[in-house]
Amino acid sequence: MDSTTAIAGYAALVGTASLAWQIAHASRASRTRLEVEVRMGFLTFGPRLVDAVLITIFNRSDHAARVTSAGLHAQDGSGRIVNIVQAPQGGELPHVIPPHDSHLTWIERADLPPEIDIYEPLRAWARAASGERFDSPATTLMSRS
Repeated sequence: MDSTTAIAGYAALVGTASLAWQIAHASRASRTRLEVEVRMGFLTFGPRLVDAVLITIFNRSDHAARVTSAGLHAQDGSGRIVNIVQAPQGGELPHVIPPHDSHLTWIERADLPPEIDIYEPLRAWARAASGERFDSPATTLMSRS
């Protein structure tokens, strides 16, 4: 094999690898990546203090992501989900979340349905406009002790 053939083969290999890397990078960059977190918190509305289950959605994508809804998974083993149907006053969902930013919504503890127990591990979810659903890790919000 002469040096011209070796150089051409090397150039073809480098060009193919570069194209594959660009395709993989573009695919990864265009994918929506949301991270959902659930925790207990206290909200103040003037003199009123409210305890609530807070759901924070972090956009880990390199592009804006439209989040259309959020809620909680029922803990009774039925697979049902609890939707936040009406965004609370001051809540930030549904909304377009800019890249590498976050938005918050909540459900007041007094408004929680009976199938949600804050003393047991709980998972929250968020749905993107693309139809994808993203779940939080199971988190115990409060301890009985």
